[in-house]
Amino acid sequence: MAYGSPGNGTQGHLTAEQLKQVTGIEMTHVPYKGASLAVADLIAGHIKVTSTTLTTAATQIKAGRARALAVSSVKRVPDFPEVPTFGELGYPELAASIWFSLSGPAGVPADIVNRLNAEVRRALSLPEVRERLRPEGIEPGDLDPQQFTRLHGLRAEALGAGGARLRRES
Repeated sequence: MAYGSPGNGTQGHLTAEQLKQVTGIEMTHVPYKGASLAVADLIAGHIKVTSTTLTTAATQIKAGRARALAVSSVKRVPDFPEVPTFGELGYPELAASIWFSLSGPAGVPADIVNRLNAEVRRALSLPEVRERLRPEGIEPGDLDPQQFTRLHGLRAEALGAGGARLRRES
């Protein structure tokens, strides 16, 4: 069986490869140039499964053209309460989250970084913004630049230390 992902090295690819390892399921990776193309091929029947963000697939799931099998979040997504987490299905090691950041080149002055961070956090705290993001399965975090740097470092360390434990495909 073939599965699609948004591309090599994406969260969808890494999660599916880890799923293969912990379950023994045999699937062939089909990397796409973006998540929307993978979802389009899923809907068209060219692939049977895709591992992508809920954000990309939400509209198709709600329309009944795709079926969500599981989410990699630690808890169920409020707008998709019927979709179990991988942890609930017996695979807690597949818990993962997608995060987005506003990043710039090294050397951006701290006062500019802090001002941008404050404005983005302010915008993401607005009820109308949170309400717009919620149906897409997006729950904004509230990290300052130092907290984000620590989070990014911990994630990179976990992957570098074998957190993903991926085997190279031949």
